[in-house]
This record gives sequence, C-alpha cells and structure tokens, in this order.
Amino acid sequence: MNTLPLNPIHLPADPSWWPPAPGWWLLALLLLALLIGLAVHIRQRQKKRALTAWIAHQMNRIEQSGHWQNEQHQLLRRAICALVPALKQADQTAWQNALLALASDLPIDQLLAVENSLYQPQPSDELHKQAALQQAGQLLTCVLLTSKQARKRLENAHG
Repeated sequence: MNTLPLNPIHLPADPSWWPPAPGWWLLALLLLALLIGLAVHIRQRQKKRALTAWIAHQMNRIEQSGHWQNEQHQLLRRAICALVPALKQADQTAWQNALLALASDLPIDQLLAVENSLYQPQPSDELHKQAALQQAGQLLTCVLLTSKQARKRLENAHG
C-alpha cells in the first residue's frame, strides 16, 4: 500500500484581543455605572455633611448672640425664602403656616413660641433657648437636605 504523506497540522491563529466580546462590553458598562453611582453618592454625602456642619455652626453662633431670637428668625427666613421667594412678603400668619407645613413631623412648639414673641411688644423671658435653637436646627436640616420636597410642601401651603 502506498501511503500518502500528510502535511503537519496547522492550528488557526490566536483570537485577537480587540474588539472584546460583548460580555466584556457589558462588564465595562456595569463598572462605569457603578463608579458614577459611587461618585454621586460620595458627593451627596459630602454636601450633607458640609450642610449639617454649617447649620451647627450657625446655631452655635446664634446661641452666643445677645439677640438670638431675631437672628434665628432671620436665618430661617433666608433659608426658607430661598426655596419659595413669595414668602419674603409673608405676614406672621402665612409665615407660621409655612413653618407648620415644613415641620409636618417635627416638634416646633418652642420655635413657634419664639416666632410669636417677635411680634409682641415685650418679648417673653420664658423662652427655652436651647429647645428653640435645636428645633430650628432640625427644621433647617430637614428643609435644606430635602429642598425639593420642602418646596412642594411650601408651595402647597402658601397657595
């Protein structure tokens, strides 16, 4: 029998690394989305911490002041009127309604007592400074950290 000479086996060329398979594209997109989400989360946390520190600093500054009721009122007005400019011209009733709308689940009895005392000829000496400042700080934190929801509640309450 005549044997035919066989050529050696030739293997195909190794697959190229570019372009990657679709699975690698999906993995890259997933990692990119994860990195973007992480960056957004870190930025929001930094803003929240900075805002909380600013509020604490303002409350400490007001606490040291001799006219703490007026300064507390002005700080609240500036912060809330930045959300809803129509409240700049609000009278006492509209302002207190706005505070009540914002503090739907926060205790603000001492804060309202301070607000009421501002409109009296003789301010009361029986105001609880620490409680009022704490409530103002809580309200500011709630309003500034959830400004979109706060704006909706204010606009609904103010009309």
